[in-house]
Amino acid sequence: MSKNPIVHFEIGCTSVAETKEFLLGLFDWEMGSDETSAAINTRSRGGLSGHLAKLGEEWGHYVTIYVQVDNLEYSVARTLELGGKVLVEPVVVKGQGRFAWIAPPEGQIIGLWEGK
Repeated sequence: MSKNPIVHFEIGCTSVAETKEFLLGLFDWEMGSDETSAAINTRSRGGLSGHLAKLGEEWGHYVTIYVQVDNLEYSVARTLELGGKVLVEPVVVKGQGRFAWIAPPEGQIIGLWEGK
């Protein structure tokens, strides 16, 4: 098994309700909801959980993955050493862990996750 598995996905949108309705119509998923986010349970044995996020026009529409890391500060520093950018500095998710968003030189959004 990979030391740094992909552990979560996020779908950015401007309308959580509209995106949720579409995904529920297409896939056999369960979804929670409020106006700015919705947890996604893909209901598959080996599948990943995810969520919808309404972050506003700054981030636009995107799909990103979260890679589990042992040390978030090290991974953020290493990103910079390798010529990447830090898009979102480490953020605490109460009771669960922390995340940051980084970008390789070409600019894709990649989430880093350090669980509690």
